[in-house]
Amino acid sequence: MADIVKDKIKEYPDKLIVLINHLINRRHGGGNKTGIQFFRKFGEDCDIKYVVFYDADDQMNISDMTVFMTYLQEFQHVDVIQGSRFIEG
Repeated sequence: MADIVKDKIKEYPDKLIVLINHLINRRHGGGNKTGIQFFRKFGEDCDIKYVVFYDADDQMNISDMTVFMTYLQEFQHVDVIQGSRFIEG
């Protein structure tokens, strides 16, 4: 799975993509929890305004972020956008 992230880092050199992984599987939400802890600690130093979590199945494209960013800038009271391949529209 880390290879997919490493490929994305090469594919998008102008984007800050951080690979954080565990030595053992932390199950559902474990990776997100670790990621949130990381960005709470280092987000300000990295000038992070938004955090995006992708599953490693490569079903979303980083260009989808343009739609999300536009929405977040227009509706600044929104804290979370959740996407799913199982939801139409």
